[in-house]
Amino acid sequence: MGIRHLARQRALELLYSLEYSPEQFDQAEAEFLGATSKRRKNWGKFPHELARLTHEHASELDAEISPALEKWKIDRLPRLDRLCTRMAVCEFRYFPDVPIRVTLDEYVELAKLFGTEDSPQFINGVLDKISKNYKEKDFQVGNKETA
Repeated sequence: MGIRHLARQRALELLYSLEYSPEQFDQAEAEFLGATSKRRKNWGKFPHELARLTHEHASELDAEISPALEKWKIDRLPRLDRLCTRMAVCEFRYFPDVPIRVTLDEYVELAKLFGTEDSPQFINGVLDKISKNYKEKDFQVGNKETA
């Protein structure tokens, strides 16, 4: 498992906990990281920013995701599918160093780990549609993500 894969997993766990809590992000993050030393492993700038930006821009991200959903409303999606899709679109928008294919692959893998049987295929389809808005990120020379 790569460093950023584990970082994404931890960010997803934090965001999932925020779905059930009215806490502010900073307070929830401190409690999340303080719960076990396992959670602090690979917690650094990338997962912090990914979780923070996803949380802060959730409504904007949802507005971008909604048109890609066929016959679905975003609030009807399973929480995990909604969070994975939000996080991926956040990466598309705010992390120019992460190639589109890496983002797509990572969130399909997280959906396999935590979602339903249909989650990986659903998330892949939705993200594939949305990724077409970020063509400038494809095949960027010199931009490689550490696995």
